[in-house]
Amino acid sequence: MPKVVTMISVMDTRRPERSSLALAWSSVETRFGPVHIAYSDSCPYFVSLGSADVFCDWVQSARKRCVLRWELAPPQDLQKALRCLRDPRRSYDGPLALAAQTPFQRQVLAATRAIPCGQTRTYGELAAQIGRPRAVRAVGTALGHNPLPLLIPCHRVVAAGSRLGQYSDGGQEMKRRLLAHEGVDVASLR
Repeated sequence: MPKVVTMISVMDTRRPERSSLALAWSSVETRFGPVHIAYSDSCPYFVSLGSADVFCDWVQSARKRCVLRWELAPPQDLQKALRCLRDPRRSYDGPLALAAQTPFQRQVLAATRAIPCGQTRTYGELAAQIGRPRAVRAVGTALGHNPLPLLIPCHRVVAAGSRLGQYSDGGQEMKRRLLAHEGVDVASLR
């Protein structure tokens, strides 16, 4: 497979360590349950399914001294991202805040973001695609730290041997539901 050249527009409004990062957050209801999104300047930083309390704890543990403020109506510029959260078959090509990730993690996330809806790649295929064929476990670790599941569709990455693999944002059952919604034959995945 060719090496990935997809670029991710990275935005990060982090301030010096002495100050706090202020992020707004909102929720949207989906067929998979509530999805929460933390953002600044219409740029997503974190996305997660499930409990709002767990989401807020996760964001604040990931970004020390982060100040979260609830917004009922997110800005208009974020509407495309919200449409993609409501229907994971849509692709989001807007900016993402990934400056806190390592260059390797950003490379893995860019390759993952390029996987078309309804298709899957194995961890090994993704590692080979980014030119690091021996970094299969490191790819899995990078995906396990994906701050923007659904916008960066890590549920489309499966284990070798037709195994479903892990999913950090709701477990294997959620991964199975997301893939089925996209038309993947999940019965063939153990």
